[in-house]
Amino acid sequence: MGTHAHSGHQRPLRIALLITSAVLAVEVAGGFLSRSLALLADAGHMLTDVAALGLGLFAFWLSARPASSRHTFGWRRFEIFAAFLNGVALWLIAAMLPSAALHRLKTPLTIKGGRMTALAAFGLAANTAARPHI
Repeated sequence: MGTHAHSGHQRPLRIALLITSAVLAVEVAGGFLSRSLALLADAGHMLTDVAALGLGLFAFWLSARPASSRHTFGWRRFEIFAAFLNGVALWLIAAMLPSAALHRLKTPLTIKGGRMTALAAFGLAANTAARPHI
């Protein structure tokens, strides 16, 4: 597949990357402002989505490079490596959440439920808007 075949897939990924990046920023700020571990956990998930989309766009760009004597398949296999990195990031975030949850159980904070619910609804709407682009 050449550059032209891949370029048709890049626009939807770029749109999804923009939407997901905006949601990430809003959820991080909202998670801290509302003291919601749930929003911060979802922000961690959004971070992996942003990374996956960014890596996907980079993989498209890289895989369009021509084959050489050193890279006989070109760079197409980088897409597999990008998926692996995304999986590792998800596992790392999942490994950190129990520690944060235990800390919250020991020293609970008052959650600002209205703000948290509004931000969660915003995140859901943005994820729904980004989904057709992925």
